[in-house]
Amino acid sequence: MCFVQAQDNIVPNQSFELYSKVPQGWFYNGQHFTSLVKFWNSPTPASPDAYGQGVIVPRHWKEKGFGLQLPFHGNSMVGMTLYGCDNGKAHCKEYIQIRLKEPMVIGQRYHLSFWTSHMTKSVHSNNLGVLFTENSIHYEIDELIEEKPQLNIKNIVTSDENNWINISHYFIADKAFEFMLVGNFYPDKETEVVAMNDSVRLFSYYYFDDFRLKKTEPIIEFNEVNKFSTIKINEGVLIKLENIYFDYDKAEFLIRSYKQLDRLVSLMKENPNLIIEIHGHTDGRGKKEYNMELSIERAKAVASYLNKKGIYKSRTKYKGFGSQRPIDSNLYEQGRQKNRRVEFLILSK
Repeated sequence: MCFVQAQDNIVPNQSFELYSKVPQGWFYNGQHFTSLVKFWNSPTPASPDAYGQGVIVPRHWKEKGFGLQLPFHGNSMVGMTLYGCDNGKAHCKEYIQIRLKEPMVIGQRYHLSFWTSHMTKSVHSNNLGVLFTENSIHYEIDELIEEKPQLNIKNIVTSDENNWINISHYFIADKAFEFMLVGNFYPDKETEVVAMNDSVRLFSYYYFDDFRLKKTEPIIEFNEVNKFSTIKINEGVLIKLENIYFDYDKAEFLIRSYKQLDRLVSLMKENPNLIIEIHGHTDGRGKKEYNMELSIERAKAVASYLNKKGIYKSRTKYKGFGSQRPIDSNLYEQGRQKNRRVEFLILSK
């Protein structure tokens, strides 16, 4: 497994080419988008749109102009509404969010680049923004994410039909940001719009493709602490697996999980009599039955990875607890993130 190198792009699935399942139907809420596009999610119930192989745009939406654009790169792209709350359009503010391949390094200079194109039958607007955060954002209702983005385009973003324009931005990270969000983080009353002709609809809609975020010289390396080096192996000890990340609402690992998983493999091989029980936990959102199933699948995924790396199945038991054992409040996203965790219990050494 390859890990992030000094100048690699740290945005996974940069062009939205990877799907978690075969596309079915259109997108009517954020969960539809989240369940389809690998590694990306909608932080609100509003629904960004994925366009690509297998995605069928309904005729009445095509007639309004949706999906007539071709992707900038590859076969897929994403579209979002950035303006239109006062004109009766459902999901007037849409966002996309992703966990980066590694946390940003404080003091490191980064280059952000992506491509965007305006949907012809909508108004042009400004306040296209990119927000970097330390914690993921999740809203239960469809509303404005009122945060100050590190990049906000104050000029009207214009492009001709079927033309893509590149957005490029350099900045220095002042926090160890782990998440990137894209959208309009300002209310409609603070957003400027321009209608190029009389036939456009009173909302703005843009396509997005090919996100890249790279370090620039001089490079500051990201060094992840190996907490396994200080572990005291004793029966009955419960150890949290730090830096194990799953795709949103799935049991599939994100790329940056493999380094910690391989450390666990090494620990098991260095201690051939070690038997562990892997525990999966979720936050308190969603139905209890679903949370239980998801927690079991995530614990099983860790065990399966160890088995594929040569650790006998007899040494890797697993169990899911759903949301039954929170370690922090489920009222806030920061607490929910702590509750979404994987641990292992030492059964025998």
